[in-house]
Amino acid sequence: MKEKLKKTGAFIAASTMALTITVFSQFNSASALENNILLSKLETGASLTTDELNRALKDANGQEIIEKNLNLGKNINYYTDIKSNNTIQDIELEVSLKNNFGNDVLIEYTGIEADTSQMPVKFYYNYKISEDPSKLEKGLDVSAWQGTINWDETSKHVDFAIIRVMDAICRDANGNYALDEQFHRNMQECERLNIPVGVYWYSRATTEEEARREANFVGQVLNDYTLEYPVYIDVECESQLSLDDQTLRNVISAANTEIAKYNLYPAIYINNSHAHRVESLPYKLWLTSGETYNNHVSFTDFSSEEFPVYYTPTSQRTSYQYSSKGSVPGINGYIDLDYSLKSVKTEIANSPEYKSRSK
Repeated sequence: MKEKLKKTGAFIAASTMALTITVFSQFNSASALENNILLSKLETGASLTTDELNRALKDANGQEIIEKNLNLGKNINYYTDIKSNNTIQDIELEVSLKNNFGNDVLIEYTGIEADTSQMPVKFYYNYKISEDPSKLEKGLDVSAWQGTINWDETSKHVDFAIIRVMDAICRDANGNYALDEQFHRNMQECERLNIPVGVYWYSRATTEEEARREANFVGQVLNDYTLEYPVYIDVECESQLSLDDQTLRNVISAANTEIAKYNLYPAIYINNSHAHRVESLPYKLWLTSGETYNNHVSFTDFSSEEFPVYYTPTSQRTSYQYSSKGSVPGINGYIDLDYSLKSVKTEIANSPEYKSRSK
């Protein structure tokens, strides 16, 4: 692990029962063929049995693959048998994970598969980085779901706003893409109050042709606006995330290539757990932060030591949506809260594309 990363995580116990944790006994040596199969499953992201995961944690190559995948933001998936009394075994497994990776692993039980005794489980890293607040901008992202925003009040509390252009599933009476009902008002109010803005659209594209069509609509809509933040293609639809990695990258590239033709700065919004799938593309990433996403927070919390900023520092992972249940004066109900490195805005402001669009 890189020393500059300080990992932190909530270690979730499978049971609150007071049980004596026994030390793992040594597993019988597996055959070379079994080990090769296990390592192959780890490499490909296949789900493991509890026994296979135990063996992987005892094997140097297995540990190396697991750590590599965790560092890439990948989940490690396994199944536990819930029909037999494996509570002690599950807790022992979590102790083994803690011993291998420290208090850095988040474990999530994700339900029960139909008609089986198998409970899917995943574990993954969360990272805590102590960022200098002077390097961060505080923002929010909004759509018609927030109704009519009192931007005069909200502007006192934000450094930037990300405005939704459209959800590509929404069409007008003629079958054309329909703008978010609050798009123009939100953009015009931010312009009036000198709030730096970026935009996003909720993409539904699963082919390159659809992606280009969406992006051209967005690019044309933005002709009359100057943006200080990126244009994000929002990739969170299940039909997109179920695509194979290369197809997903091709769809995003097709859209963002079109966005760039409008002298706009293309970027990607995607869940943190899928970031590794698109990180080979030359675009900045705006990610959701799993640990804090459902917290009830305000911008006051954002700046407090009690509310840590979660951020995996790379040249691409520059923005995070850290809560879906924030509160900001001027907006009724919950609001998504975000932060972004100031360097993103600076990079855009210094680009020839931005200067060509500046009024």
